Amino acid sequence: MIDSGASDHCFANKSFFISYSPLNQDISGLSAGINSTFNILGRETVKFKTKVEGILRSITLDNTMYTLDLQLNLISVSRLLEKGVDVIFPVTDNSV
Repeated sequence: MIDSGASDHCFANKSFFISYSPLNQDISGLSAGINSTFNILGRETVKFKTKVEGILRSITLDNTMYTLDLQLNLISVSRLLEKGVDVIFPVTDNSV
């Protein structure tokens, strides 16, 4: 899931990691819920395939955190922008 509020990429599915380094000790990340945190067990690089403008592309994300506490893998918009990726959210007109 693309997340405009996530400060880092966070994946709960370890099978996406092509390299992985466990942390010496777990650290906590802040979640969107009030006073809500999640444990970060490690970090490194994930790779997956997805369609971009109808074309199947291989995506690699560095410095991605690994956690078991999230229900979805989160892709940080701010990290994508730092890498020069254009992120466009479609606008829908619901004023019918």
